[in-house]
Amino acid sequence: MRRINKKIKSLWGISEVGFSVMSTMETTFLVFFLTDVAQLPLGISGVITGFSALADAISAVVAGIVIDKVSFKVGKYRQWLLYCPPVVTVFFIFCFTKIGGDVMAGVIIGVGYVLSHFIWNIAWTANRNLIPVLTDDPGERAFLSGRIAVGSSLGKIIASYLVPFLGTAFLAVFSGVTAYTVIAVIACVLYMICYFIHYGITAGYDTEVYAGKKAVTFKDMAKGIASNPHLIAILLHDAIRLVAYYGIAAATSYYAKVVLEDSAVASWLLIMFYAGNVVGSNFSTTFSKRIGARKTSAFGCIGCAVFMALCYILPAQTAVIAVCMFLAQLIFGVAYATSTPCAAPTASGRPARTPGAWSWSSAPWPSSWAWPSAAC
Repeated sequence: MRRINKKIKSLWGISEVGFSVMSTMETTFLVFFLTDVAQLPLGISGVITGFSALADAISAVVAGIVIDKVSFKVGKYRQWLLYCPPVVTVFFIFCFTKIGGDVMAGVIIGVGYVLSHFIWNIAWTANRNLIPVLTDDPGERAFLSGRIAVGSSLGKIIASYLVPFLGTAFLAVFSGVTAYTVIAVIACVLYMICYFIHYGITAGYDTEVYAGKKAVTFKDMAKGIASNPHLIAILLHDAIRLVAYYGIAAATSYYAKVVLEDSAVASWLLIMFYAGNVVGSNFSTTFSKRIGARKTSAFGCIGCAVFMALCYILPAQTAVIAVCMFLAQLIFGVAYATSTPCAAPTASGRPARTPGAWSWSSAPWPSSWAWPSAAC
């Protein structure tokens, strides 16, 4: 029986702190950087965010195929935690630069976005697929999964305060673009350190060589998904839900600046936003067990929509908006972890009302596949 050691028990999940600081900086502040700091035309900014988001969704699936096909002499998953972060750092920094004219700068930022996401999706997926390698005890696996969720939430909250704070501090020293470039460097260094810690504490694990294993191709996955309308509907629902989630986060900086006329409050609104999601996520399992994953997902999305509508109706005061955002994300957080329970039974062609009858081994994707990183 495989068991986790004391280092893993103490430090597992710290990778998500670094990852979430970096990814939250991008999802929350990139659009603001493009339009208000780098001052790129709206057309170029729209192309960057629209095309890059589509490319990211595709790369999240391709990343699983890469991991499924590639094995190292010393294992299958752990080495990605060492190789990927430095490469991610290079391309992620490009996202917060303005080199050359508007078109050239847009191309560089777009390339940096796509490549950084593709590579971090590989590391992100490999990191999660280490869990069943580290232990075969169900209790320990649940513990490790929970620590991943805690680290992710903690990183988002840290980023909500740290990025605006550093932005204010560095803008007193550097120009606008340079200030954000320096912040990106700091976020990437934190990301690398946290992933290297995961690499270090898992030494001695993941030593099996996976030679000769037949990997599932992208064609196999696409064929399996295309023939399942139930799964397509759930994936589309999940994509729209996440667009709304990250759209609200990205719009917070603009709302604070334009409506509340105080850019400084953006960090506090984001802290309330992510804190609500953390609290709500703790009740996801309870609600799913009592009313089912589908009803939990519907409850979360509808409840979130109601409170976000109140932000439009009620007076535009910081305290009022903060409370509404917290409550909206608290309810949304209840539904945040229902993607896999909803999709699992449909992956074998059965309706979602028959949970528990499906196994990952029958899914039309490789064993190393995981939900895109944006959903974490």
